[in-house]
Formats: sequence, C-alpha cells, structure tokens
Amino acid sequence: MNEILSRGLEDERRTGPTSRRSSFVLVQHYIGRLAHHIRAIKELLRDTQYLSHVLDNYAVCKIYAPSAVPPPIRDSHTNLRGILNRMFKNNDSERKMLEGGLLHLDKVVGIFKDFLRPYDGSLLDVHAEVQVLEYFYKMQKSFAGDDRFIACSKPACLCCEMYLKYHPARVMVSSSHRKIWTKWSPPHVQRFDNENPAARQQKDILTKMTQDLREQVITHVLQRLPSNRWHPDSITNITDVRQFGISSDSLEVSGAETPKTPPSTYSRIHQSRSNSPPDTDLSDNLDAETEFDEDSGSQNGGVPLFDST
Repeated sequence: MNEILSRGLEDERRTGPTSRRSSFVLVQHYIGRLAHHIRAIKELLRDTQYLSHVLDNYAVCKIYAPSAVPPPIRDSHTNLRGILNRMFKNNDSERKMLEGGLLHLDKVVGIFKDFLRPYDGSLLDVHAEVQVLEYFYKMQKSFAGDDRFIACSKPACLCCEMYLKYHPARVMVSSSHRKIWTKWSPPHVQRFDNENPAARQQKDILTKMTQDLREQVITHVLQRLPSNRWHPDSITNITDVRQFGISSDSLEVSGAETPKTPPSTYSRIHQSRSNSPPDTDLSDNLDAETEFDEDSGSQNGGVPLFDST
C-alpha cells in the first residue's frame, strides 16, 4: 500500500495542484474504504460489551424526516452582480476588489462554469445530521451520558457543520470535510414569518451561517487562490506504517486488532471524533462537485453558496 501511495504522490508532484488526483492515490483511498467496512463491524461488536446498559434497554421507532425548502428559482439577479449586491452594501470598499478577484478566479479555474447548475429544479435534501439535531431539540430528547454530540457515517459537510455550530441546541460540532453540497437544505418551516418562533430561530441560524460564509468567501477570493485538489469526504483509514519502521508486506489491509484494555464507557466514541480529514479553507469548498461521486454518496443536498436568506 505504501508503494501505491508513494507512486501517487510522485505523480501529483509532477502534475501540480490543479490537476486530477492520481489514480494511485484514488486506489489507495478506495482500498482503505473497503477495509473500513471490516474494521467498523469489529469495532461495533467490541463496543457492545461496554455499552450493554444502552443495548439491553432500547426501543426502535420510526420518525418522519423533515421536508426541505423549495429549490431556489433562477432570475435576472442570478449573476455576478446579484451575488455582490447580496454580499455588500453599495458603498462597501471591498466590493470592487472582490469583483476583480472573482473575475480573476473565473479566468483561472472557471468558477462560474457550473454556477447555474444548482438551479435546474432538482429537489433539495435535509442532511442526516440536521435531522437528528432538530428531532432531539424539538422533542427535548436527552443525549446518552449527556454527551451532546451528533455523529454520522462520514464527516459533516460545511453547511451541516455551521448549522450545528449556530443552533441553540449547542451540540458539539461534528468533524467536517468542509465541502459544500449545493443541494443542501435546512428543514422547511411552515408559516415562515416573524410571528412564528421556529421561523425566527431558523432565520437567525441562517443569517449567522451566511455571515460566516461571506467572510470565508471574501478572504479566499481576495487571496486569488485557485481551488485545491479534490479530496474525499471520508477518511482512508490506512496507517502509514513507514513512520513506525514496519514493513507493509507483513500487514493485512484490514488492520491489526486493537488492544483489549477496556476503555471508559464513552472514550472509544470520543476517540473516533479525531479521525476526520484535515480542515481545509474555502479553496476546497469552491470545488463543490466532483467526478468521484461514489465517495460522497447522494448529491441531493442544499442551497447555493450565494443564495440570500
């Protein structure tokens, strides 16, 4: 495996940061993902002996997923000038600089080429993290061990990360691959007006998300940096054995058994939170769609990056 990765990294050093990922790097990642299914089952079975008080007393019931908001409608303002109007006041000194930066990035990497694709009328989707958060919050459910953390099978997207961050439930922000899914949606709120507390709460969350995104976009564009390479949503989970001086030929892909020392009830869960892809800046997020969809699952997620709230 180390030989495959070494060849991949050598390929990428020759081609530069804006090219596609090396086939060797992708093979190494997908082999790691296949092996992860074996490790995950073993880990789950081992954890049962430490969580018997939960597994011996539980009930399974069906809950209904919240509906998404209607998809945005393209109009005459869905263009560069419309973006700038929503991001800046008319007399904002940074407006002209950002316009120049966006035009520069468009010439370099063509960021506007697929800009209108999210407006094709496709249905939006409320991601799993947001569904769990809203269910626990509205139903006033308690977290096991008072551990206010929501985890899914993969790190969260950027919009989910920020939605959890600014939600009044104050749950721990999950690890994030920090990609933007343009079909992401917040839960649909009936009667979206100032008389409805749920509407006011969601508007406050989305306003803070928009402000956060605005600052990230401005910082990235003014630096005039192209997008970084595509990176997977999930982690490869193959240890680089070279750092331990171990021959990779002596190891199975599925990995060695973990120590049998019983951890505390929730320590194993906490440890898994650190296994997330490294944080990336917005240069990764501009690359919202890739040709490696099988690693990212469904693309039915969210609102366009510059949509108004």
